[in-house]
Amino acid sequence: MRIEQARDHAAQMAEVNDLLRQASPDWDAVTSTVGRINDTVTSTTPTEQGRIEPYLYRTLSDGMLRLWPAVTARDRKAARLAAEAVRQTLADIADAAERAGPRDPKHTASWIAEVVGELDDAAVRSLLGVSYRTWRRWLAADGTTPAGGDAARLAAVAAALDHLQRSFTPAGAVAWFARPHPQLAGRTPSSLLADVAEHQRIVDVAAGSRISVAS
Repeated sequence: MRIEQARDHAAQMAEVNDLLRQASPDWDAVTSTVGRINDTVTSTTPTEQGRIEPYLYRTLSDGMLRLWPAVTARDRKAARLAAEAVRQTLADIADAAERAGPRDPKHTASWIAEVVGELDDAAVRSLLGVSYRTWRRWLAADGTTPAGGDAARLAAVAAALDHLQRSFTPAGAVAWFARPHPQLAGRTPSSLLADVAEHQRIVDVAAGSRISVAS
């Protein structure tokens, strides 16, 4: 699957769900559409897979593994649940691709400030490991631009917040970083932010938290 196909596939999966809401679905139409999408997902090249956030690709693959057997068995309830999960994941992939356009670190800092809104920025600055003065410079149009480790940490916090904001209030999303998580061996995300090698794991756990809350 090419990442550019995700939006169209999400729309097609919505049509599948509409069919499955009927007491007697057109199983031939459902099977044809799901089979076509399943073929494109399973034929995703390593290069295209690399353009999709790892947790989203795993979620999509798991969803298709549940959906196809449900469709072939004509299990309407199981198929509806799996089809909606696949539709949402495809939409998330499309959204993530659109957000992944060029965004320099200063824009990322501004985006974080917008997400947290009226919260005391001390908590945000603590996550980013910067002083008040540095944070204000990042936000100023003519101020300094985050670079190196600062830019990487900024990007990781933004990526995690992007998932968390869908399930938590701004205060709850920021507080999430201070809570120990089993997937991080009982450590808090904030305690691992200084290690660039841990950034993807933090983002994956944030994505998992979103899925857990949603379910």
